[in-house]
Amino acid sequence: MNKTIIAERFSKAISTYPREANVQRQIADKMIRLLQKHIPSPCPKVIEFGCGTGIYSRMLLRTLRPEELLLNDLCPEMRYCCEDLLREKQVSFLSGDAETIPFPDKSTLITSCSALQWFESPEEFFKRCNTLLHSQGYFAFSTFGKKNMKEIRELTGKGLPYRSKEELEAAGKDIGEIEEIEPEPSLGNGGLGRLAACFMESLATLGYAAYGCGIRYRYGMFKQQISDGFQVEVPDNWLKNGYPFELRRPEYSYEIKFGGYVRTEDMGNGNTRFIHEGYQSVMAIPYDMPIVGYDNHMVNTLMIWDAEPKEGFQLDSFDKGDYNKAVEQENLARNLVEVLYPNDNHIQGKELRLKQQYFFVSASLQRAIARFKKHHEDIHQLPEKAVFQMNDTHPT
Repeated sequence: MNKTIIAERFSKAISTYPREANVQRQIADKMIRLLQKHIPSPCPKVIEFGCGTGIYSRMLLRTLRPEELLLNDLCPEMRYCCEDLLREKQVSFLSGDAETIPFPDKSTLITSCSALQWFESPEEFFKRCNTLLHSQGYFAFSTFGKKNMKEIRELTGKGLPYRSKEELEAAGKDIGEIEEIEPEPSLGNGGLGRLAACFMESLATLGYAAYGCGIRYRYGMFKQQISDGFQVEVPDNWLKNGYPFELRRPEYSYEIKFGGYVRTEDMGNGNTRFIHEGYQSVMAIPYDMPIVGYDNHMVNTLMIWDAEPKEGFQLDSFDKGDYNKAVEQENLARNLVEVLYPNDNHIQGKELRLKQQYFFVSASLQRAIARFKKHHEDIHQLPEKAVFQMNDTHPT
């Protein structure tokens, strides 16, 4: 658990937290009512760790009237949210990680409202609090557990109606059938997809501007079915029902050229012009998908490329009886994006995989260079502005 990132996230939420933290306010109110039943007022010495913006702290000060109240939070900025409290002579603030910073001993009450879930080792902290408390002291805390989303719904009346496996079975529902409703990409147990997802989500969460690039495949490797006790592999149509989170961006299309030859032409001024001829080409059309950072208003883009023919159906070739030629461009484009990991135990499969890699790498580089040239003139500065990470165990 990275405490630095936790502190940064809570610091960013300072302005909205007091207004939005309705659940925490209700939990704090319940905590106070429980404490009033057991702890006399005024209470001699109180430590609150994870005080945040002071919702619980103000309730403690008002109801228990402590003679000493030490507020602690991981974020030093929380001091400014508690300025009204710190005007009281018995209140002080200590910033830092409650698991490691020193606290005064002989306390009557050590307490926290909804902070313990951020601790690395709660058990060790409990033992430490036991040594810091007065012999008749109290340790009181609340935290979020495994059922916290269900508990929040019960407190606020808002949220999805989460059901346990037992509740579903009691209602005559099979959890297995429900899980089957959501499409499963069937990526197998390899780590490339997981690694790519980790890269993209981590970059967004850490605030780095980034694009992920790949191919918009129509079919996955295969869908597994069991027939007479044996596995049967059938086509896995990923795009059968579309995908609501993708956005087609034809304005950023690029031509991808395959084959042909390059001839040179002397420009007469000491420069040579290189001209690509005799090639086949397709158009790479990007589809953007949002990759959202965790709790930081950061959205990066996964840019997956679809292939379309530069020239559609060739009626003149068809009329001449050259039916293969008539659909040649369409077949080239369709084959590039048809299947994830086409079988490469033959020369045609090896060629197709190479074309697939060249297709999306060329399109992605053209997009990156076009973005660069929009704001900069010297192409030699490209390494200063862009970094390319190749996520593949195969030779890229």
